[in-house]
Amino acid sequence: MTHEISDELLNAFVDHQLDTVEIGRMIAAMEEDPALEARIFELWRVKAMVQHAFRDEKPPRVESRTTRWPAFRMEHAVATLLLVVVSAAGGWFARPPGDGNVPGGFQLSARSASVVENQKVVLHVDSADPAKLKTVLDRAELLLSDAGRSPHAVQVEVLANKDGLDLLRADVSPYASRIRGMQQAHRNLRFIACENAIESLNNKGVVVQLLPGTAIAPTAVDQVVMRLRQGWEYVKV
Repeated sequence: MTHEISDELLNAFVDHQLDTVEIGRMIAAMEEDPALEARIFELWRVKAMVQHAFRDEKPPRVESRTTRWPAFRMEHAVATLLLVVVSAAGGWFARPPGDGNVPGGFQLSARSASVVENQKVVLHVDSADPAKLKTVLDRAELLLSDAGRSPHAVQVEVLANKDGLDLLRADVSPYASRIRGMQQAHRNLRFIACENAIESLNNKGVVVQLLPGTAIAPTAVDQVVMRLRQGWEYVKV
């Protein structure tokens, strides 16, 4: 099924210029139509590249249907939307359509070359699925092993929120020993937990103890926004 949606409406969606009802309709349409989902991802990718190319220029103000938003709020909204959409898509950047299976439970992204060239990568996991927890560590080690053959050291951040926080919980993580070994072997690797996810568990009466050396970000979205603005690559596992 292909939804007949204009480019103007798609641009408004990506730029966060639709109201709540319209956004809900678009997300529902995406869930039913993979082709529409692909169009939106491609549009976001092009816009992100343009923003990156003009990152040193004074940001314009974006005209909304209801008010004028500063450019930073627009970027924050786009990043929030990105996290929602990529989660729904199962990690499009990390697992694009097509073949390319490799050991470790994931596929090399079609963007792998740009990731290696960029040298700064955020790997994001929000699921407690054991396969995904293993995959994010496998992906980090693959990038870091490539860094050993590169003249410039790769910087990798593993960002965990929602149920993915289990990866970094001292009393829950199935990979505590592996993470400790990775931290000792790679000074250019950081593990970051979302403070919102921690507070959510605290509100349920769960005391969260993080693995040693784990940093904390206020929210996963804030961390992604900051890194995107700094030119980092983002990969959802």
